[in-house]
Amino acid sequence: MSREAGSRERPGSPGTFLLLVRPNKVTSALGVLHLCYTCLILIIFKNNSVLTLIGGVMRVIIAICIGIIITSWSFLASGGDLYQGTISDSHSHVKGGMKLGNIIKLMDKNNVDAILIMRRDNARINIGRNTPLTTNTELIEFRKLYPKRIRIGLGMQIEPWYSQDQTIIPKIRKQAASGNFKLIGETTLHGGHEKRPVPPSSPLFKEILRIASKHKLPVLIHHFHTGSDDAGQLLEAFRANSNLTIIWAHMCGFSKPDRIRELFREFPRLYCDLAWLPKKKRIAETGIVDMNFNFTPRWKNLIESYPDRFLVGADLTTKYQYGGEYTNSITRIRKALGGLSPEAARKVATENFHRILSNK
Repeated sequence: MSREAGSRERPGSPGTFLLLVRPNKVTSALGVLHLCYTCLILIIFKNNSVLTLIGGVMRVIIAICIGIIITSWSFLASGGDLYQGTISDSHSHVKGGMKLGNIIKLMDKNNVDAILIMRRDNARINIGRNTPLTTNTELIEFRKLYPKRIRIGLGMQIEPWYSQDQTIIPKIRKQAASGNFKLIGETTLHGGHEKRPVPPSSPLFKEILRIASKHKLPVLIHHFHTGSDDAGQLLEAFRANSNLTIIWAHMCGFSKPDRIRELFREFPRLYCDLAWLPKKKRIAETGIVDMNFNFTPRWKNLIESYPDRFLVGADLTTKYQYGGEYTNSITRIRKALGGLSPEAARKVATENFHRILSNK
């Protein structure tokens, strides 16, 4: 019997994890807090010679706490409200001895109704025991416990894939036909990835596309398009499988908005996932959001023009990331979506996920 009953079916609202305020009500208060924080730091260092050890430590702790409060309030106050609706996470992984039940708790806390989980090589998970995840058995078991919340991807970030071991093809065929998986992926290709030598022209990748097409499964692809020397091969693979739904991870491989418009016009079944949007270290690289996680103008215009073609995902992997970092990632996604029109935000946040990865 499924455990999805009662509150499991109705994740908590965003208000359960954040104190939400309107920016125009806190702007003046932020200035005062900044001034107090600065003065406190100056006092600490100026009078360091006469402070007792305990007093100094306490003042530093107070200063740090004020800094955290200022940072949090500044984030909320910088350019728009957070998107308040449901989020569907279209891109996450399992690895590192994690307990899958904790994922459900975090989903409830952050008003995430459903999640796509893809295993990675040497993943070890725990749903009552800790065993190597080599056949997706544990994920299938987990999905059966929460059929409305969990989607599983047939993960290709595994050693047989990277070594192009053709002997995995029968297993992939069997798993794709099982009905347990909603897509094949994440499938990592070269695309400038020095440690990922698989080119889009590889026979194994072509076979993966044929299997996906036969079973009407989308394929999630990780390939850095911009500047890669094998981008043409990937587009040829798209053209040869025009009936196939392709989700191109990470802003369509870090493509620029104008290039994505061209790709959308040529490939009507192509979608971009916005995984890595919440990652601060990728902001300069992608240009999709500013430092406050607001969509930059060109990206906002693109998404508003094609709201049916984007999905969001936290793209977290280890047991250490599924905690405060997951909440941070979902909050940043909400910040970006809050700048879109309500209709566009809703489609990107959840409706596209349920249309492409339907449980039917």
